[in-house]
Amino acid sequence: FRVSAFSGADSAGHLVNELGRFSPREAVLSPGAAEDGAVTDFLTKKLAAMPEYDVDGFEFLAAAAGVCRQFGASDVDALGMGDSPAAVCAAGALLRYITDTQKCDLGHINHIDFTGGGRYMELDWTTRRNLELTESLRWIRPKPPWADGCCAPGWRGRFCPLWPSNVGLPP
Repeated sequence: FRVSAFSGADSAGHLVNELGRFSPREAVLSPGAAEDGAVTDFLTKKLAAMPEYDVDGFEFLAAAAGVCRQFGASDVDALGMGDSPAAVCAAGALLRYITDTQKCDLGHINHIDFTGGGRYMELDWTTRRNLELTESLRWIRPKPPWADGCCAPGWRGRFCPLWPSNVGLPP
C-alpha cells in the first residue's frame, strides 16, 4: 500500500504525474481534488478512469483510526505519516472505499509505504507515454478469429485478403 503527498503551488501537477504513472481505472477524490478541473479532466479524458467522490472518507480522525487499525499502529506517527495529514486522509478514504466496495477481508494489506515528493525522478504523463515506458504507442491489429483457413490454403497463417484493412497491401 503506497501513499504519496504533494503540497505547494504545483501540487495538482505532481498529482497528475503520479496518476499518470499508475493509470488507475478508479480514483477516490477528496472534495479539493474534485474541484480541480485539471485533475478530473486528466482522469476522465486521458486515463478513461472513473472518479469516485467521497466527502466523509477524508475526515482526519476517522481516516487516522482506520489506517492505524489496518496496519496495527498506535498512531500515525508510528507509520511515518504524522507530518502529512493529507496522506492520512487519502489512505483512510481509500481503505474505506475498498472495504465498502470489495466486501472482503483486507488482511493482505499489511504494509504501508509513505513516499514524499522528491524521492524519485518525476516524469510527466506525456514524456512517459512518448518514451513508451509502460505501453507501446503502436497498436498492432490482431487477425480476426476467422482469418486462419477462411481463404485459399496458400493464405493460411497470413492476414485474410478479404479483410477490408488489408486492401492494397501486397500478399
